[in-house]
Amino acid sequence: MIYIELVCLLLLWVYCAVQLMLLYQQFAYKKQQLLPIEANPSVSVLIPARNEASNIALCLESLSKLNYPPEKLFILVGDDSSSDNTYQLALEWKSKFQNFECIKVNQVHGQARAKANVIEHLMQYVETDLVCITDADIQVNPNWLQALLPELDTVAMTSGITIVKGQTFFGKMQSFEWLLGFSNLFGFEKMGLPSTAVGNNMAFTKAAYLATGGYANIAFSVTEDLALTMAFRSHGYQNKTICTTHALNISAAQYSFKSLLHQRKRWLIGGSNLPAIWKCIFLLQALFLPALIAVAFVNFKLALFVFLVKAVLQCIQIFSFSRQISFQITWYLLPLFIVYQEIIAMATVFFYVLPLKMNWKQRTYSIKNEPIN
Repeated sequence: MIYIELVCLLLLWVYCAVQLMLLYQQFAYKKQQLLPIEANPSVSVLIPARNEASNIALCLESLSKLNYPPEKLFILVGDDSSSDNTYQLALEWKSKFQNFECIKVNQVHGQARAKANVIEHLMQYVETDLVCITDADIQVNPNWLQALLPELDTVAMTSGITIVKGQTFFGKMQSFEWLLGFSNLFGFEKMGLPSTAVGNNMAFTKAAYLATGGYANIAFSVTEDLALTMAFRSHGYQNKTICTTHALNISAAQYSFKSLLHQRKRWLIGGSNLPAIWKCIFLLQALFLPALIAVAFVNFKLALFVFLVKAVLQCIQIFSFSRQISFQITWYLLPLFIVYQEIIAMATVFFYVLPLKMNWKQRTYSIKNEPIN
């Protein structure tokens, strides 16, 4: 029994040590300045949309406010068989842009499905060398393109930071969760462990996309952004996360606990394609609470101390990262988030192992994670 307790205690301290290393990477990072874009290259912005009538106007409004020459900007909206009036609402913005197309996607391209299929379809219309992707429930930063595009001189893919901006308590908890998640993603990348570009805040070169064969030739994944990132890497291309205020986009929050669990299940399914080191990181996170409970049965004060150490490190990490990207938070709710995230973590693991179909963007996926409607 003593060996189990020691293993659990070791897991807890390893977890805290990893948090400390992530925090160090965050404090060691120097803020990047907005880089000039030589000659303002033409760029296509792709927006896959499915039943986004409540969000599409805000997304397109934010794109209309981009600090970028309008004649160099090409907006392509792909309507993915929406059952609401997303397509009609998007068309109303045609007069606001010099170059704008809203296209109904009814054709399947190779192995591409769902959002990946929409992007592959829209890529058939792209004539620019540079491509950006965002989602219809995203509001982009006015300097979004200036933040992502200059780095494409050195890497084939860049990605910014996307944070949920919630007004309710549930939404604010999601804000903390995304802040912590992106802080971890950025910290691990600085330690030489890149994970994925983010599909709602991404830029890449058309040449690199075509070299991979595109989504039509990439095995389907419910996390299409990770699949594309891995395809880029397999062809020798690198990606980079841009951690600046200018690369910060805002996402709509999940409206219910059920929809949140489906989102998390989608992420875990996609995460199964990550390298073994990332699976170990996820396993370490999943084992924290069980290990803490096991230690508490033997030494409650020690378990409480470890939990407080972890809580303090994460609160500092979230607070400092929010300052770094100039994102305002309700800081006094941070202690409640520490409890919230443990509940969400356990609920996510439980929901993940249940043999339930996943529902995302009003589309149901089979247990094999293939879209069935």
